Amino acid sequence: MFNRERNAKMKWYDGFLKKLDTPLWVRLVLLYYMGISPGFAGNDLLLTHVFINPVDSLEKITITESQSENGLSNWFSQDVNRAVCTSEQCKMVNIRLFWDGVGNYQRFELIDNEPLTKTDHTSFDSEDYAKLNGILADANSIFRELGMEDLVVETDETIDGKTGATQKSLSEYVVSEAVYTCYTLWHIVYGPTQSRIKALIAERASEAYLRLALTNEDSIYPIWALGYVADHPGNSVPFFDRLLTQLTSSNETVASLAMEAIHPQALSKEGSQLAFVNQIPQLDDLKKLDMLWKLAEAETVYDQVLIQLLGYYQAGQLNATALGYVYKLFSAPNMANPIVYKNLERLLSDPNRYVANTTKKLLEKWTVD
Repeated sequence: MFNRERNAKMKWYDGFLKKLDTPLWVRLVLLYYMGISPGFAGNDLLLTHVFINPVDSLEKITITESQSENGLSNWFSQDVNRAVCTSEQCKMVNIRLFWDGVGNYQRFELIDNEPLTKTDHTSFDSEDYAKLNGILADANSIFRELGMEDLVVETDETIDGKTGATQKSLSEYVVSEAVYTCYTLWHIVYGPTQSRIKALIAERASEAYLRLALTNEDSIYPIWALGYVADHPGNSVPFFDRLLTQLTSSNETVASLAMEAIHPQALSKEGSQLAFVNQIPQLDDLKKLDMLWKLAEAETVYDQVLIQLLGYYQAGQLNATALGYVYKLFSAPNMANPIVYKNLERLLSDPNRYVANTTKKLLEKWTVD
């Protein structure tokens, strides 16, 4: 089993032996006895992970990993040599599947250029391969909900070894005359191998590893790391500054995940809240609302933060709708601050009648209370 402690030890040990001019074959043998099967591709490290298929205890699955010098994975692969069977015949599929460095399907390649074939005995053409790649790239494929028995309509006649026709509802989603191949490969891509890859990566999720991923230029790594931090709130605080910079990312997925990854614990201090709301001028109206909803999750919203938000409205950087959400952040301790109260009073004469009226109601509410 691969883990980050073993990886760190292996890299240190290999680097130490390099300094001593230890021959490559000696290094490989020593690493082998550490329980890891390494190889080298340029400056990258090739690792082999073997595990028992949890669905079929008689099958061992071998995953190859290419890992960069900094410890991030470049890609993972699995060689598939499997019989795909209909009710009348079987054919061999010999293909290499690839996942990217965070476990998303990436591509496939034919092993030894052996073509994929259909039930009518013809080989896939270039359009078929392109369609298959698109099918395998769809993590939400209709195949997720189907069993093998749902793929074809059985008939009484057998023609050229075929006993059924592809369900009409599936025709546009599969390669013609290759529904079983599409189905089988899709379930391999999104089955135990992908689960194992994601588990391997999660095992390495130290603060240093997450920082490497968050700062990588390839968006797949920040997206993975942000998702991990969002699912593990304790990681939000050490990466707060980085999360702030990614709130304004041009990549919509990165920006949304950065907002999601900011846990209320990271907004417990006044300085953190001020740094958070200082991003408002760079956000669109919807993200500004997201920010206010996120701020509402904090146990306390500080006076200076509310004064800053009122200033953003007066400067035209928050609209009236957003101001309504700002007002929901006020509490009795905030209203006891005369500076906060005075800033609110200025909005009683706001030209926007909605703003003037809601401000009046807010002041009356806390005066009565």
